[in-house]
Amino acid sequence: MTFPHAQAIMMLFEQIYRVSCIKKGINYHH
Repeated sequence: MTFPHAQAIMMLFEQIYRVSCIKKGINYHH
């Protein structure tokens, strides 16, 4: 891989953060 390891971790956390926000939004609507 050509990109830094730290950047990969940040991307992973960003995806998890978005998924958690989406799940929270769905829970609030229901």
